Amino acid sequence: MRYLFFDIEAADGFHGLCEFGVVITDEEFNILFEKLYLINPKTRFNVTGRSGRPDVELRFSKKQYKNSPTFCDILDNIKFVLNQKEIMVFGHSVGNDITYLRRACERYKLPIINFVAYDVQKMFSFFSNERRRFASLGKVVEELIPIGERRDLREHCSIDDAKLTMLTFKAMVRELGFTPLEMIEACDGCKIDSISFNEEAKKREEERRLHPELFKKGRGKKNSHTQVLWGEFYRSHLPMLEKEECIGRLCGISSTIKNSIDTTSAVIEAMKKRSLIAYDKIGGADYLVVLDEKDKERMLGIFQHPFNGEFIIFSDFINLDYVLPNS
Repeated sequence: MRYLFFDIEAADGFHGLCEFGVVITDEEFNILFEKLYLINPKTRFNVTGRSGRPDVELRFSKKQYKNSPTFCDILDNIKFVLNQKEIMVFGHSVGNDITYLRRACERYKLPIINFVAYDVQKMFSFFSNERRRFASLGKVVEELIPIGERRDLREHCSIDDAKLTMLTFKAMVRELGFTPLEMIEACDGCKIDSISFNEEAKKREEERRLHPELFKKGRGKKNSHTQVLWGEFYRSHLPMLEKEECIGRLCGISSTIKNSIDTTSAVIEAMKKRSLIAYDKIGGADYLVVLDEKDKERMLGIFQHPFNGEFIIFSDFINLDYVLPNS
């Protein structure tokens, strides 16, 4: 088995790809092949002065990029490296790179590249839970990757970022004593199939186009239907918070409840029937509705201070025959 690590840079942060860097290693992470493709983005460069986004300093000059082959010219090369047999593909925040590839293909009306990749960034969440002294990926790089291996690597150069992703993955699996396959199995959600990922991404983009009111202004992040529903409900109760009648009646819900429109709607209906007041600052709520015992344990781990209210399991809360504590 061989491992492939790749990274992409886009001149406009959207579909104007200007770099594709790839590194292929053996099972011991010895580099077998590395290649940096410079690409003429065929669009204006927009990597600095962007509202809400950090500036990006690309490694090469605009002239060097513009004198390079176009995305259409190197598409077959990209397809070949990503679709080889007996190879596993990795990236850092690889969903972003899958999106860049899809948009570039759509821009030139070319077939979208389909492949399976594993997200090293998602693996870090598992790793940091196992090795709590590593609070950030920067700490992994600083403490586990020898300076001699990373000294000359430059951020926002796709071949260097691909190497850094490889070194980070190598450091984490060796620190844990895992094989790469064991690391993948331990990290739920790190496997990304580009076909299903792109289908979901296109649905979100279409929904954003049709329903811009569901998205946070200026950030592009979606407010889910449940967030909108809950937000409207608890805001309608804000005037009640200044009245004495709210004492002992404040009710919040966990983020797990908000993952489903069905559970959120059911809780809101039950709150209305129980004459409770929606409260979004869950640490100060009298009641906190959680999905199940596992969700309750998760919430206990989140609170920085003891929770003085009552946890109520979802199934109990929507059962109106169930009598709430202290009611």
